[in-house]
Amino acid sequence: MQSYLRDLPNWDYVSRTAKNTQLYLDGDETTYAEEAAFLSPGDICSLPDARFSQQAFGPVHAVIHWGKEYEDPLFLVTSFELAEEAAHWYRLRMRIETFFSDQKSRGFGLDKSHICDPNRLFRLLIPAWLTSG
Repeated sequence: MQSYLRDLPNWDYVSRTAKNTQLYLDGDETTYAEEAAFLSPGDICSLPDARFSQQAFGPVHAVIHWGKEYEDPLFLVTSFELAEEAAHWYRLRMRIETFFSDQKSRGFGLDKSHICDPNRLFRLLIPAWLTSG
């Protein structure tokens, strides 16, 4: 998936991963957990040009973000150049996921509407987007 997203023009991504995911930094093998060992709440660790997972995919930007509001750090892999930007977009994920859930199973029933025409769907969703903020 990362390879596909990386090749799309004008697209960036950020995804959460596990603390035991392997990283290769300058040829040395480590894990997110090992890199996070000396962090505390409020810290953000930027590991640009990392190789990700056993497949050593990359280079990617590995980010460890321990927001003050979190009990544990978040382990992110991203194409964003700045760690803070990756953390910002990842935080917005919950709002987006909640919106989609509201439109489907938790109320609106959009998944059962059988609307096929993208223009009709777009017109239907505009009021929902405007009121979800």
